[in-house]
Amino acid sequence: MGIREHMYRLPDTQLFVQRAGRADRVILLVHGFLASTFTWRYMFPYLSPHFTVYAVDLPGFGRSAKDRSYHYTLEGFAQTLHAFVQAEGIRQVTVMAHSMGGQVALRLAKRAPETVQRLVLIAPSGYLRSAKRWQKIFFRLPFAYCVLPLLLTPQRIDKQLRSVYYNLSNMNVEELYDGYITPLKERDFHRALFQFGRSREDDLSSMELRDIRQPTLLLWGRHDRIVPLNIGKRLLRDLPNARLEIIEETGHLPMEEKPLDVVERLAPFLHIPVPSGDSAIGHAPSRRQ
Repeated sequence: MGIREHMYRLPDTQLFVQRAGRADRVILLVHGFLASTFTWRYMFPYLSPHFTVYAVDLPGFGRSAKDRSYHYTLEGFAQTLHAFVQAEGIRQVTVMAHSMGGQVALRLAKRAPETVQRLVLIAPSGYLRSAKRWQKIFFRLPFAYCVLPLLLTPQRIDKQLRSVYYNLSNMNVEELYDGYITPLKERDFHRALFQFGRSREDDLSSMELRDIRQPTLLLWGRHDRIVPLNIGKRLLRDLPNARLEIIEETGHLPMEEKPLDVVERLAPFLHIPVPSGDSAIGHAPSRRQ
């Protein structure tokens, strides 16, 4: 399996894009908050034989552009992904998204129902409100973003990783630091993050969610401490064509902790073969290899 990487220029930004596979069917992978294409490293080996797989860093995250002029909102991200899909000439796509990326995917499904065929949402955020007035004022203070490096202490990082994973001892911590923590130290990212913080809108309401008709698979770790399972049960009620699958002994990142369990649940939904053993998964190259 070869993953090709390039920068993709759009009118208002540049996206870092990973691409693998040559199948007719297309799947677009959208990461969550404080993440990047690194999130999907274990999914590429399984998906690429059956799809042309695209993974993108959202503007402001990972290796994508962090322009001051970009409109960092959930709707802005959805608009950018729609522009990317159109520019690539993709007529129909399955969107697989994680955490905050789930809200972006839902907005993309509303914006382009004729293009987005199916949704796979892994612990998507739901029912969050925009920042409070005092928070928005803080985000607008000159150079307020400079405090972020002070928060990236080893103790805070270790605590955060332990809250995200059900069992951190099963993970390659050095790889996680390189994939997740190193990009957070970039100065331009800090500024883009604060722009997003003051502009981020509410998550979609129950009424808005009921208009999304695409078949939707919700995947949740039983022990998710970031987006708890009750959010998944609420989304199940609000999305007209959804089903919920729960993965045991897993936290907020089941596609990293239990990739085989994830693909076994994906297979019937996406009409692709169930892998035998864990040979179909392997360990995809990280984004920095």
